[in-house]
Amino acid sequence: MLVSPAPRSSMVLGKILGSATLAWIQGLIFLAFAPLAGVSIRLLELIPVAGAIFLISFTLTGLVLRSPGPWNPLPVSTPS
Repeated sequence: MLVSPAPRSSMVLGKILGSATLAWIQGLIFLAFAPLAGVSIRLLELIPVAGAIFLISFTLTGLVLRSPGPWNPLPVSTPS
């Protein structure tokens, strides 16, 4: 993957979008159980809530991908 002719930014953005989409779907599944906890969400409120869940998942995925650790397969380049 690191010897690919694709730009590194494309690989990073693809990794972030893939992980953020998975987290967004999991957040929507979790949101489907909100009425069981007594939280009522109207249909018009669902669109902004779904957007907020995606923005949060995108941001947190980007932060996790940027931090070094065993979950990060892409190397973090440091300026020299």
